[in-house]
Amino acid sequence: MRHVDRDPATVEPGPDTGEPEPEELDTDELVIVADADVTAVSRTLPDDEAWQLDRVQIDDRPEPPRTRRTSDLVRLFATLAAMGLVVLTGTIGSGTTEGLQEDITTAVRNVPALVVSLLATLNNLIVLALPIYVVADLMIRRRWRVLVTALGASAIALVGARLFSEFADELIEGPLLDALTVPIGGGTQRTAAAFGIFAGVVALMSSEGQAARTRTRVVVWAALAGLAVLFLIDRRATPLALLLSVLGGHAIGVLARYVVGTENPRVPTRQIVAALARVGVRPVRIVQLAEESDLGRRFELVTVEGTNAVAQVFDPDRRTSQLIAQLTRIARVRAWVTRAPGWSERAQVQQAAVPVLMARAKGICTPELLAAVEVDERTMAVVEERPEGLRLLSGFTAEAISDEALAHVWREVRRMHHVGIAHE
Repeated sequence: MRHVDRDPATVEPGPDTGEPEPEELDTDELVIVADADVTAVSRTLPDDEAWQLDRVQIDDRPEPPRTRRTSDLVRLFATLAAMGLVVLTGTIGSGTTEGLQEDITTAVRNVPALVVSLLATLNNLIVLALPIYVVADLMIRRRWRVLVTALGASAIALVGARLFSEFADELIEGPLLDALTVPIGGGTQRTAAAFGIFAGVVALMSSEGQAARTRTRVVVWAALAGLAVLFLIDRRATPLALLLSVLGGHAIGVLARYVVGTENPRVPTRQIVAALARVGVRPVRIVQLAEESDLGRRFELVTVEGTNAVAQVFDPDRRTSQLIAQLTRIARVRAWVTRAPGWSERAQVQQAAVPVLMARAKGICTPELLAAVEVDERTMAVVEERPEGLRLLSGFTAEAISDEALAHVWREVRRMHHVGIAHE
């Protein structure tokens, strides 16, 4: 059961259940660890010098070295939608596109003459140096698989842009063709409908994805922006043609990255065990469950004290699907909660942990929270006690649930509402 804490001030007093109010949460029982490597909330556990990481029995499933991320698929669809919007903008009429081009052209004409002169001088150098720079950066870091994928995507984008520009007159006509090939003040001379240098370099960068260094991204995008300004000033391109080239290259790069896959971002189970041990939860046995939740992997574990527990790992490859689920949830229940869901794993863990601690402090029957820990900068984990013999409500038939059991469940729900905790 997930819990969402609400402001107690907004909760009307609940019915008197006849039970004494439990004592407040004793914060002395808790250990809060926060440093550069780990942030955790856990119960204080006795030291056990006999525990060693190498002696822990780990039963997990092997993870593939590469995986296809949902985020890449979302980026691909978003890029295709943006390309459709660009095409629609060029199709709806020349007045709209001419106004857009004139605004952009007026803006770039205000660029200082020194900058324009410098860009014109470095034009050929930029065109030659950008692909070489990106390829050399990957070779230095020995990212051979990424290099092959990036070169393949770049070649496809380059050829695609060339073919589209070559046959644009036959493929499209009317306002869209004018928006792509007729610059403002350019007379009757048409320019290319797409530019391979922009499509190829953007595909090269997009297929590299998060593997690219920040410095490389800054250099490449700054150089492309300067080159685009020069093309617009010299009336060698239209804004829509440049934008379509960039979006097309990005779509090809993201598609290549999705098809080939990226390095699996999931941390090994051994690293999860080490993170739990740092905050006092020392497993002697940990078993990965067959089914994963929407958040990621789940593990059953037994600690050195003999406590049975369940660990929920917030895997980074589930972040995009979680974001989509949260957006859906906001649209569905925004009016019923006072705080929006967290956008990061850390916020999600905090929102899940605090209500559980509040419920335990008020004597409500809920599993004890043993730890909430940051495994690495992208992965969090929550460990809750799993009482022996505990079964989910869905595991019972209707006949097996007595009226007394139902009454007890609803009594606990009323107590949660009474102390300002909502459930869903």
